[in-house]
Amino acid sequence: MRSETTQRVITASVLVVVSVSVISYSPALLAAILMTGLIGLVAWEWTHLAMLSDARARVLYSVVTALLAAGVMYSNSGEHGTTVLLIGCIWWLIAAILLYRHQTGGWHASCHTPTLLVLGWLLVLPATGALASLFLADRQVLLFYMVLIWIADSAAYFGGRRWGRHKLATRISPGKTWEGFAVAVTAVITTSVAFALARGNGAGGAILLGMLGAICAVASVVGDLFISLIKRNAKLKDSGALLPGHGGIWDRIDGVTAAAPLFAIFWFSAGGFL
Repeated sequence: MRSETTQRVITASVLVVVSVSVISYSPALLAAILMTGLIGLVAWEWTHLAMLSDARARVLYSVVTALLAAGVMYSNSGEHGTTVLLIGCIWWLIAAILLYRHQTGGWHASCHTPTLLVLGWLLVLPATGALASLFLADRQVLLFYMVLIWIADSAAYFGGRRWGRHKLATRISPGKTWEGFAVAVTAVITTSVAFALARGNGAGGAILLGMLGAICAVASVVGDLFISLIKRNAKLKDSGALLPGHGGIWDRIDGVTAAAPLFAIFWFSAGGFL
């Protein structure tokens, strides 16, 4: 268990360094190319979760998804970009309702390959538009968002291991606890308030950003639980094996994917206040 945790931390650390470097220093075109390649890998893993067995079909879906993501990044501004973000927010609200119904026994997840393939686009494309919009608007804010989700994920994991007693969603992901969730939300609110004060936003901005951070922490948990549910549907433990110590790329981006449209919508709606 200790070696697995060490491997997890090492892999996560490398990913953080690479992500920070790309966000902080990469030209927009190079960042878009790297993002397109990453989306291709994400889509490839998703075909595994979608139980698509034909190799040529998996490659085709991955290429099409990467091209769609490139198109979203190219045309993410204005009304079109806002529409994509709203679609993402609406979808994750629906996902939260479905998770609640599954946990309470009111709905049983049983999705087939065509539905899951379309669902993959609902997960990936709004998040791509959100991250691209934040990158172009303010790289510091995008970096803050990424750090926020990383903190939420790490705090939930280690907080749950240390203090976890009460299960959060036994029918979906038995390892997650309410204590881990509480630690994650607390850590994210603290980080958000500190960031707002460091930017000179004042008490009002700190409260608003603290609330946004808490909402994003909840959204990241929804994303985590939803991917866990999809894994159960496919009878898989991991989405892939590209990241040592992790359950695939989706294990690292589930929270980022779920919270990104929501964060971007709120951030741009707040305008200069934040």
